[in-house]
Amino acid sequence: SHCHFVRGWDNVQIDMFRRIGNDHAIITAYPASYGPANQGGDGSEPFEPPTEVPSIGCIRRTRRVNVHNTISFKHDMSTCSTPSEPKRVAFFAAGFSFARGHRVLRVPYDWHTPYIFDGEEISLGVRAWTWGYDLYQPDRNIIGHLYIPAGSPLRPVFWTTDWGKRWPCQYRSL
Repeated sequence: SHCHFVRGWDNVQIDMFRRIGNDHAIITAYPASYGPANQGGDGSEPFEPPTEVPSIGCIRRTRRVNVHNTISFKHDMSTCSTPSEPKRVAFFAAGFSFARGHRVLRVPYDWHTPYIFDGEEISLGVRAWTWGYDLYQPDRNIIGHLYIPAGSPLRPVFWTTDWGKRWPCQYRSL
């Protein structure tokens, strides 16, 4: 995997969720970054991301893009100051999300959009909101993510295999 969780991450998230007090909350953010030196590949690395951080990955805006003659929406990833308590936000970030299990039952990932990467956040965020879910930025970090270029053996991604066959399927589904 190319993510590391803090020890007790589940307890931290459950505590955050309880403090929000909203059964339809989705805690969502982009994980903090860590470097390749902390990714050994065998799962036994001692690296643990910090819980208390000055900023957390978030989305500040979204923009319309034209990809292969298809209109899509792309988020611009940024960092936001870590709030003192979970704070309502406007956008769903696919990097990390935490909610009650009924979110997956009521607002599942859209099986009509196979291989979708550009547009999944807008789709899921809008559909969740229309079902009464609210999005929150976490007040603590619980996960680190290895952000390195695609093609690295340290971070395999789905689009490195047969992407020439997969991308037309993705864009037909938008």
